[in-house]
This record gives sequence, C-alpha cells and structure tokens, in this order.
Amino acid sequence: MPHSQQILMQKSFPLILIFFLCLASCVKEASYNYTPEIAVSPIMRGSDTVKVGLDSEGHYVLDSLAVNDTIQFDVIFDAIGNNLLTAQVVSDSNVLKIDCGNISALVPYLNSSSDTLAGKFCFDEGYRMVGLSLEAVARKSGTHTIQFRAVSDSEYSPAEMKLYCPVK
Repeated sequence: MPHSQQILMQKSFPLILIFFLCLASCVKEASYNYTPEIAVSPIMRGSDTVKVGLDSEGHYVLDSLAVNDTIQFDVIFDAIGNNLLTAQVVSDSNVLKIDCGNISALVPYLNSSSDTLAGKFCFDEGYRMVGLSLEAVARKSGTHTIQFRAVSDSEYSPAEMKLYCPVK
C-alpha cells in the first residue's frame, strides 16, 4: 500500500469508527413498532374441533353452537417486540358466559388497572406476550360476539378482533 493511502486510512479510521458507533447506538435505541397480534384457537369440550370461517366483511365466524354448548379457547396476545399493556376479552355475559381458567396464575403479573371480572388484563412494561385459556358457555340463541383487544406501546396499537358465535 503506498504511503499516501496509508496516511489517508489512518486519518479516516477515526471518522469511520465514529460513524459505526453512532449507527450502533441508533440500532440499540430503536423501538419496534408492529401492530400487536391476536391468535385464537377454539375447541369444543370433548376435543371436537370447531370450524372458524370468515364472513364477507372479514370477521371470524364460528360454526353454529347449541344453547349450553361449552367451547374452549386458547388465546394469545402478542405485542411482537413491544410491551403488552392490556389484553382484553369482552362479551355479554348474559348470552355468552366466559371464564378464564388460568386467572390465578396470571394475577401476580397484573397491575392495579386490571379488571379481571370484566375481562381486562393490564400489565406493567416488560411483558411481550400472554396466553389465556378461556371457556365460553352459550346461554341464549342468536349471534353473539366476543371481542379481543391487545394494546401495546407501539404506534400501531391496538389490535382488535371480533369472533361471531351463532347459537341455535
């Protein structure tokens, strides 16, 4: 390597090093901004699989249930690299009663803003994902809605999902 190129490399090395340090610090401070995701897998009591389809508006619709049928759901609320702040499950308990089977295991991680009887589970920073095991009992005929909502600290939050449950 000629002497002039060697001097140029020696002088530019600190600038290149500073550039990469600045770039690395930006990456370290980067935050994720993804829309949270909600995944639901319904199963009838007795391990029968329940079909889930999409209606013309893009909403999820369960196969028909009968009054007093019990259906189990595994629901995952995923903040995808962000902090999960709230996971919420809402339905009219007079027509579709929902119980959270693993609530006692979840209580130590909830903050004071939670209202577990209303299906609102609030977390402090540091939690990215939560899974709930739910059980729903159809009490009246008609088409009932279960609303799922995940709130994170992403600018693309919240995520919402509706699941329609026709009951005969």
